[in-house]
Amino acid sequence: MPVTPYILYDTAPVAKKVVNPGVTSPTPDDYHYETTFHFRIPYSYISDTLIHAVGFYPNNAISEADDVSAYYLFTNEAGTDWEPLSLEDNTGNFSIVIE
Repeated sequence: MPVTPYILYDTAPVAKKVVNPGVTSPTPDDYHYETTFHFRIPYSYISDTLIHAVGFYPNNAISEADDVSAYYLFTNEAGTDWEPLSLEDNTGNFSIVIE
């Protein structure tokens, strides 16, 4: 069962060449690429005051069950325990942005 309706990235992914951690005098072999995707979850998709997870899909997704690219699971700041995102104190029309 899907976690959310289709959440598609809303801008083109950005790829960036980055030096590997701990390298002070990089050679051509000391780099890797990082890709950043930008997702916006519109207010109309939010139906509860607690969000536990979000499913992300490519633009050409056909099946919610089979085509999910990734899940974003909410944890505490230390990343050690699951902790849902609480929206109890928020009012109005807003979006959640995940990069």
